[in-house]
Amino acid sequence: MVYLSVHLVEEAKLGGPVHYRNMYPVERELVHFKSLVRNKAQPKASIAEGYLAEESLTFCSRYIVDIEKRFNRSRCVRDDPNDIEPSG
Repeated sequence: MVYLSVHLVEEAKLGGPVHYRNMYPVERELVHFKSLVRNKAQPKASIAEGYLAEESLTFCSRYIVDIEKRFNRSRCVRDDPNDIEPSG
C-alpha cells in the first residue's frame, strides 16, 4: 500500500487538481449527443442533424421577442424562499 500512496502523491504533483484532467464533462456531452440519435442505422448523421437543429433553434430564438424560451424562462427551483416571482 505504501507503493500506491507514493504514486498517488506523484500523480497529484504532475497533474495538478483532478478537475483539470477528469472526463466527466466530456462524458456528459457524449450522453447529450447520444440522446440526439433518432435513427439507429445512421447514428452519426442523426447526431449531426439533431445538433444542427438544436443550434439553429437556439440561434433563432435569441431574436424572437415576447415568448418564453430557454434563455428567459423562470427557473424551476427557487433558491431563495423569500424571492417573489414576477406576475405576467
